[in-house]
Amino acid sequence: SFEQWGEDMVGRDTPLMPIPKDVPQHGSSLFPVMPYGPVIDKSQAGLMDTPIALVSNGNASKVPIIIGANKNGGNLLLESLTPFVVPGGKFSANNKSLTRSIHWLVNGDDARRALNLYTEKEYQQAWNPDEQIIADLLRDCVFQCSDRRMARAWTLRGLPTFLYTFSFDLGPLDRLFHGGDFHASELPFVFKTYLSELSLVGVPHPKRTSNIISCLWARFVHCHDPNLEQCKTETSLVPGCESSDLPSHWPRFDDDAYPNGAYLSMKISGEGVQAHPLRANNTYPDNEFPSGTKCDFWDSVNLSWHSPRQKPEK
Repeated sequence: SFEQWGEDMVGRDTPLMPIPKDVPQHGSSLFPVMPYGPVIDKSQAGLMDTPIALVSNGNASKVPIIIGANKNGGNLLLESLTPFVVPGGKFSANNKSLTRSIHWLVNGDDARRALNLYTEKEYQQAWNPDEQIIADLLRDCVFQCSDRRMARAWTLRGLPTFLYTFSFDLGPLDRLFHGGDFHASELPFVFKTYLSELSLVGVPHPKRTSNIISCLWARFVHCHDPNLEQCKTETSLVPGCESSDLPSHWPRFDDDAYPNGAYLSMKISGEGVQAHPLRANNTYPDNEFPSGTKCDFWDSVNLSWHSPRQKPEK
């Protein structure tokens, strides 16, 4: 509960209300917001190993896959949780709380490497540079870099893999909350809920946005490929999905034309829904998908559990 979050947050930051003794000695880095984690119990009904290891070892279903996340997946929801998660964290991020957050998520040399990768110089154009660094750091770690890692593993098994980034313009909602395409903001478009309400508050083209997602997903389910050329026969054509809004081609992640991998940028404004290459050294604000350098870092980091009572490095 939110009440328990608050009690545990206070208990970690002050000796006046210590965390109860029945709280385990180890928890996830997101305690108390997410005090749990997956357990590798080696059972057929549970987890035999980490998902990435299972896929890499060939112990996963041999099916095509779509993998993706939101351009601003660390904004609002994740970034706003850091005051609950990080001892001494602040609701309005500053350089001190940024450093605390990084040292809480990763330790020692890895924390110093992260601070050198996510610099205030790179983010000087952001509305709040420290806040945006925390948001992008969480987005890359939790969502997009792990997406790239899974896409690589799936592709190595010779299976069709399609990667995307949700980047639609949320208009006044973005200007109001400075959240961009935050985590879960795509759900109304995926499930076609509240589209009329979104239109009323000025979100541009919510129905067109939703139709693009619906058609790509429907093609993939029906034909195992989201592309029209693979879904054109009389028995497999998806009705109503011939719109010019749809991309002319969504390349596989391992398409030969994209040496570092390909992803689909899902948006209507600007150049529209188009495929783009993953790049080695792109930086904010040109980071719809994080750079290869940042994802290589996250691929190498061990995010260990630690004591909920542990204080971050200084």
